[in-house]
Amino acid sequence: MADEVTIYVQLLNEGIDDVWRPVKAIHERDDIYRIVSVNSRDDETWEYQTGSLVHCTESHFYSGRVALAAISPAQ
Repeated sequence: MADEVTIYVQLLNEGIDDVWRPVKAIHERDDIYRIVSVNSRDDETWEYQTGSLVHCTESHFYSGRVALAAISPAQ
């Protein structure tokens, strides 16, 4: 089994922009990752759900952290 990595998924309906949740994902190929974390919080809506394939890119967050962020769905 491939190693899990942390990527960030945007939260929807938070009342402010750019709220992100760290989730576990598996690197599939190139810039494509499969989300394996399960959203167990009733008060959060993830932009991409468990099992989704997403394109990720290195992003700079307000905190100064540089990390992979899910930016679009992948096939």
